Amino acid sequence: MAGSRARFKGSKIDEPFVALKRSVFEAPAFTALSPHACKLLLELMSQYKGDNNGNLTVAMSILSKRGWRSRQTVWRCKGELIRAGFVYLTRKGHMPSTCDLLALTWFPLDVSPKFDPEALACFEAKAYRAKTPLAMPNIPAKRDWTLPGGGRLPVSKTQGDAHG
Repeated sequence: MAGSRARFKGSKIDEPFVALKRSVFEAPAFTALSPHACKLLLELMSQYKGDNNGNLTVAMSILSKRGWRSRQTVWRCKGELIRAGFVYLTRKGHMPSTCDLLALTWFPLDVSPKFDPEALACFEAKAYRAKTPLAMPNIPAKRDWTLPGGGRLPVSKTQGDAHG
């Protein structure tokens, strides 16, 4: 036994880490997430400590310290993660100072009196498995925008070629 322990000497992880389950990583809904939504999911995973699933937040007071600047981006990505089934809203925030609370769906929900009463009844574990990938909007390149009736937007001299 002592010999097998010697093989692992020095391999102990000495600080907290974020682990992503392979089933989550390989889910079609995960591959369809936007890059910002993936980053927000990592932010939520970094808040999870093993006994606080459902008490995770995307409050700007926390995220701004981590480099997030746009409330609209956070709001859009939170909605994307909820629709894709990776997170679940356990409490709807309200003004002036109550934030939304979220849970990661691949971990069991840790019940808290902070949750909305209907949140426990509607929680669906691993909801991302049942979701089809979200359709990415087809946004044309700037030069390919067309006007109603088939006309094209005029290109200014600075945007066009140098031969004018």
